[in-house]
Amino acid sequence: MNARRVMSVTRRIVDQFRRDHRTLGLMFIVPLVVTALLGWVVRDSTAAETRLAIVNADGPPGTFLANALRDAAASGTVVVSDGGSDPGAARTLIVDDVADLVLIIPAGFGEDVVAGVRPVLRIVAAGVEPANDAGRAAAVQQLLASAIEATLPAKAAA
Repeated sequence: MNARRVMSVTRRIVDQFRRDHRTLGLMFIVPLVVTALLGWVVRDSTAAETRLAIVNADGPPGTFLANALRDAAASGTVVVSDGGSDPGAARTLIVDDVADLVLIIPAGFGEDVVAGVRPVLRIVAAGVEPANDAGRAAAVQQLLASAIEATLPAKAAA
């Protein structure tokens, strides 16, 4: 490769860019406009309230978790309500517009916690708007973390 040829080709490409206003607009103006529009959309969006119904199929241990979630949700954007004890009715709660998400506490949840087995909680969503459902699920995950942290003794939390 000859340095003179490289400079010649580079100069030719730069001259073409300088003369082509559409390409310059795409390189410099369009990203500024898109960034400004995206900032406007994000700034004007508000945190949506998440209606969470808790279906407790585990009895008293599940009630303990449900109460901890209600206490943790007292000052947040998640509104917690009782969804009964039938996990099969979870989808109905969403279809009837009673809740945006349903948290199912399965039977045996308390036993798993006591046995040291990783407990499994199930979240049911409509699945119509995945982006909104993901945001709501993240809010529920934060709520779960806050509820668990609030119920742990000080030494266990540290």
